[in-house]
Amino acid sequence: MSAWLEEISTRDLFVNITIQKVPANLLKEFMDKVVNPAYTGGIGAAIIDLMRKAVQETTGNKIQETSLRT
Repeated sequence: MSAWLEEISTRDLFVNITIQKVPANLLKEFMDKVVNPAYTGGIGAAIIDLMRKAVQETTGNKIQETSLRT
């Protein structure tokens, strides 16, 4: 796949994920202390933002922001 096509594909692609076996008390605490006060877009927005921050922190590369489509 050409670099141009790969960039287009990964930039425009949205995926749904399922996370299993998360303790209910951890999810509740995450929602109460992180998501609700800071992310009006809900848990999806929080996870996307935290993933971007982790990648940037690890690699030093900023990931292009994309808008959430519902």
